[in-house]
Amino acid sequence: MKKIAYTLFIILFVSLFSPAPSRAEGEAALSISVPASARTGETFTAGVFLDTGGTIINSADVSIAYPADLLSFEGYQEDDSLIKIWLKNPTASDGVISFAGIIPGGVAGVYDADKSGLSQLPLVSLLFKPTREGQAELSFKNSQILKNDGEGTELPHSEKGAEVAIVSGTPGQAESDGTPPDNFEITYLGSSFFSRTPSMILFYTKDQGSGIKNYEMRVGGGAWIPANNPEPVERSLFPEYVTVRAYDYSGNFKDSSIRIPGLLRPYAILIIALAVLSGILLRRVLKYRA
Repeated sequence: MKKIAYTLFIILFVSLFSPAPSRAEGEAALSISVPASARTGETFTAGVFLDTGGTIINSADVSIAYPADLLSFEGYQEDDSLIKIWLKNPTASDGVISFAGIIPGGVAGVYDADKSGLSQLPLVSLLFKPTREGQAELSFKNSQILKNDGEGTELPHSEKGAEVAIVSGTPGQAESDGTPPDNFEITYLGSSFFSRTPSMILFYTKDQGSGIKNYEMRVGGGAWIPANNPEPVERSLFPEYVTVRAYDYSGNFKDSSIRIPGLLRPYAILIIALAVLSGILLRRVLKYRA
């Protein structure tokens, strides 16, 4: 419930405090870019792009269908993605990949010096590995783009899928991924004692091989649980370490840890300790006099 409440807070914040659009609207289009062909056993990238038509947008919720009998979803890359807050990281289920995210402040496009104007927005790069020959079609199942107008208005847009021809690859040609994800750091954003917004941690890393599959976290010596970026964390009375583990699609992983401050400050702990010791000494004195 706390994670849902935080997500709703982020959406409300973006909607209420983002500026209204300042450009004239044109025709918006959502598209997928893939190579003309790909070999079995070799990973290829499918880029998801949005041409806003000059309209400033601040969020996207997209589902893409793919042939699971021909392609294996191998993760995603967000190096060039303009989505900075993921409400749902790209996840595959029954031949459908879904993702949702927010662009704080909104954006209409990426400046292209060659065109002297704005180019389409890169939302995410999806990684696929062909498993057998055939014609693989990727199409949009659902998509919702919201304008940055403070009212959560949907942006009308067209959708254009893509096809890639899967051809036979040379046996043994594909290389296995034995390299873990890149090193990464965790950023802690604390909240005040009476704040309704929870404290949270921010993290992100890349994997040059098979791509990032998922994140997990544990607090202290507790159990590993699923984690997303950003991830709300609860503060205990005393400081403790939070560890985030990033997995790639080959099973390799990389850990990073951060020390989360406790609700009791060091001097408060010292005062409590002194009070306890004073109580023990006073009790002994009274018992001795009695």
